[in-house]
Amino acid sequence: MPSFYKNMHPLILTIILMIINILISMNMSTFSDSGWWSFILFMIMVGSMMILFLYFTSFINNMIMSLKMTFIKNFMLKIIMNMMMMMFLMKTLFMKLNFWTNLFFEIKTLKNLSNNYYMIDPNNLMNMYSYNMNYSTLISVIYLLVSLTFIVKMILTNKFTLRKMN
Repeated sequence: MPSFYKNMHPLILTIILMIINILISMNMSTFSDSGWWSFILFMIMVGSMMILFLYFTSFINNMIMSLKMTFIKNFMLKIIMNMMMMMFLMKTLFMKLNFWTNLFFEIKTLKNLSNNYYMIDPNNLMNMYSYNMNYSTLISVIYLLVSLTFIVKMILTNKFTLRKMN
């Protein structure tokens, strides 16, 4: 992340957030049993970033985005180094996690043999939409829908940017 925030264009900050979002989704998909959790997180984050980007770009001045070659080189170097570090960490942690998952599955099968009726799998996606568990998903979807509606209404009723005109 660059150290000079005053000169940062919102498009560059959005690109940085997207890269962080992709790295988090990749990390989640390697450590979970199904890739749906990372996909759902990625789609929620992309949708909310699109809404926030629409809102913030209506406030900013028409800044010209000028990128210097040193910034591009440093930015690409940081991205490559972060990707290499993430791949290395994911590989080493996956090897350690493989041992613990085998141990966990042995314990889980013993519990399933003892009380099969009371076991609830936390990685099952259907539990997210069951009666007692669906409130957080429902609240996040309603929040995103309401914020999208309000932002679009504010922009369409004014017919100009939301920033203060001098």
